Amino acid sequence: GAKSAVIFNKTDLIQINLREKTSQKYKSVQVKYFNPKTKKTVTASAKNDSVKKGDTLKITTRITNKKQAQTMANAALANSNTKIEGTFETVGNPNLVAGSNVEIKGIGHFSGKYHLKTVRHYLDRTNGYKTYCEVESC
Repeated sequence: GAKSAVIFNKTDLIQINLREKTSQKYKSVQVKYFNPKTKKTVTASAKNDSVKKGDTLKITTRITNKKQAQTMANAALANSNTKIEGTFETVGNPNLVAGSNVEIKGIGHFSGKYHLKTVRHYLDRTNGYKTYCEVESC
């Protein structure tokens, strides 16, 4: 995965507001690949039983075998179902730039790597230099 530019602990953050985006929830994922050599179609699927109604994400890609297809289906299902987005604010940090990644630790289920979508540096009259970031899980 992409390297994190900065690692934060919960205590480094002034304010944090993250939520799980559920519109991405898929009931299942199906990976399909037609192998031109064997003239066979390889398919694999993964199901999320906790999602009662949702779409099936269909992926057609070049894979070499069933195991690879299964791994991809499982990963795609996991990724599609756990998109976390939100914002956080921290003491001013010039290393935070849009497009880079950070890691946040100590926030339980929400701990992990985040992609900085937008970053705003500003001066607050009472608290000095601050950085406000809009993020999504990566």
